[in-house]
Amino acid sequence: IPTEVGNLVNLQTLSLANNPFRGDIPSESIDKLLDLRTLDLSSDDTTDGSGLTGLLPTLSEQPNIVKVDLSNNKISGSIPSNFLASAPSDKPIVVNLSENLISGSVPVALSNKKRLDLYLADNRIDQIDSTICTNLAGWLGGDVETSNSCNGLLCPPGFFSSLEGRQTQDQSCQTCATSQYFGATKCGTTADGNVNERGILVEFFESMGGSYWKSSENWMAFQDDYCGWKGITCLSNSVTAIRLPNNDLSGTPPSSLFDLPNLS
Repeated sequence: IPTEVGNLVNLQTLSLANNPFRGDIPSESIDKLLDLRTLDLSSDDTTDGSGLTGLLPTLSEQPNIVKVDLSNNKISGSIPSNFLASAPSDKPIVVNLSENLISGSVPVALSNKKRLDLYLADNRIDQIDSTICTNLAGWLGGDVETSNSCNGLLCPPGFFSSLEGRQTQDQSCQTCATSQYFGATKCGTTADGNVNERGILVEFFESMGGSYWKSSENWMAFQDDYCGWKGITCLSNSVTAIRLPNNDLSGTPPSSLFDLPNLS
């Protein structure tokens, strides 16, 4: 998408969904479209390597914005603290940022939007200030208020929900030891769809009484370097062997263990 799109100062709708875009989203140019009301750059398939990258536009000076759909791309970074700053606080706004690589937390400032439907499933959100969820009665059809927690916004790490990665009136958050981030819709995969090998090892540790092993050196000590855990052998950061003989393991290995793609 060319940066010159920012010169269309009277543009109200930019809807280019389901096109095989590549490259960075022109965030600075989009932020110049002050009368923008609808932005839809969503994708239905990125398996061919397509998908917009880069950082989210702030959309902080668009007082009439009502719909933003950037789902199923490869947008990274955090949600800007001034995201949707000028958007109306009392009108319905739908924002779908699902299936990207967005990290960090949900800005507390968004809680002043009383009728915001914010979809964030399958990203890398690792923090939500619980106080934000006490003031979201009108979000997501009332699901946040009904859940009496942030589960109505996103299921926490260690849980998942195949329906939008959150608790709804029809589905609650289900236990999933391999879920590493908020808002997982699948159990056993990372936000970008790969097998969550660390999560599987964590589930193995918990299922096999890891706290009582003779030796559990480095297990659970590092967030990402699971290849340094005792008994684990990796090739290119993927588990190829688990060797823990005579170590007082007990219990039943989780079925997810056999999802490790290179375990031999």
